[in-house]
Amino acid sequence: KKDVEKAKKLLDDAGYKDKDGDGLREDKNGNKLSFNFAIRNTGAEYDQALADVFVKSWKEVGLDVKLVDGKLMSPKDFSQRVQADDPSIDIFQAAWQFGTNPNRQELLGKKAPLNLYRYTTEAFENSFKAQGSEDMFDDAKLKAAYNKFDGEVAEELPFFPLSWDTSITFFNKRVKSYDLAKAKKNQFKLYDIELTANEGAK
Repeated sequence: KKDVEKAKKLLDDAGYKDKDGDGLREDKNGNKLSFNFAIRNTGAEYDQALADVFVKSWKEVGLDVKLVDGKLMSPKDFSQRVQADDPSIDIFQAAWQFGTNPNRQELLGKKAPLNLYRYTTEAFENSFKAQGSEDMFDDAKLKAAYNKFDGEVAEELPFFPLSWDTSITFFNKRVKSYDLAKAKKNQFKLYDIELTANEGAK
C-alpha cells in the first residue's frame, strides 16, 4: 500500500529535507538530490505509463528522479549498461523468470552474473549451500529451506518486489517428453510429444 506521509517521514528522519522550499529534497550538506532511473521498453502498452507512475510517486515525496537519457531503454542497452555498472544509472526496474526450481542463487549469489544489485550476505550464501545439499531430496526439508530463505530476503530486502506471477501448465499423465522451455518459445511441436498409453489417465 502506498503511504506518502510515511515515506516523507522516513526521508526526513534520514536527514533528506527540502531546505529551499522548491518541493525537492537536499542531502545533509544541502546538495540537491537527483537520481537516474533505468526501465526497459518491453514492448508492452503500459511501459511508459509504469515509468511515469514511478517518477510521479517519487516526486510526491520530494525526490527528483528522471529516466536515464530521458526515455525507456531498449532491452539490449538496459542489460549491457546495468551489468556494466553504468554510473549514470542509480535505480533500475527489471523482471526475472524462474523455471521449475525457485532457487535464487542466480539472483543473489556472490558470483551470480544476474545479481545486478551486487548484494548478498553470508546468511544467503549459507542458505544456498544448504539448498544444494543431499538433504534437499526430501521435499519437506527443501520447502522449509526455501521458507527460511524467504524470511532472510524479507529481513534484508536487497530489492523491492512489486509483483509475482505464477504460470502453471497442465498436461495428462500419459504425456512424455514435453519441453516447457521450448513450448514458451514456440519451438516445441505436437509431434515431439510421446504418449505412454493409448487412453488418457483417469
